[in-house]
Amino acid sequence: MQNRIISEEQAAFELWQSGGASSGKISPKLVREVIEERLSETQKKYLVSYYFERMKMAEIAEKYGVTKSTVSRTVGRAEKKIRDALKYCVRC
Repeated sequence: MQNRIISEEQAAFELWQSGGASSGKISPKLVREVIEERLSETQKKYLVSYYFERMKMAEIAEKYGVTKSTVSRTVGRAEKKIRDALKYCVRC
C-alpha cells in the first residue's frame, strides 16, 4: 500500500469541507482538540484512518473486522460531531 498519510492542515480542511462549509479557515489545532475531546475511541480510529491515513472505508472495515457500513456510519457521526462543535467558530 502506498503512503497516503496527509498533513493535519489538509485533513482539517477536508473535514470542514465534508459538511459543506465553503468559507472560513479552521485551525487544525482546534479540529484536533474537538477530535480528542468529543469523539469516542472508535470514531477516532476510523476518522484518523480515513482522513489522515487516506484509507478507503473497505480497508478500514477489513482492518478492524467490521462492515463497510459500520465504518461509514461511524465516520459520518464523527464528522457531524466535529461540524456541530465548530459550527459557530467563524475565524478559529
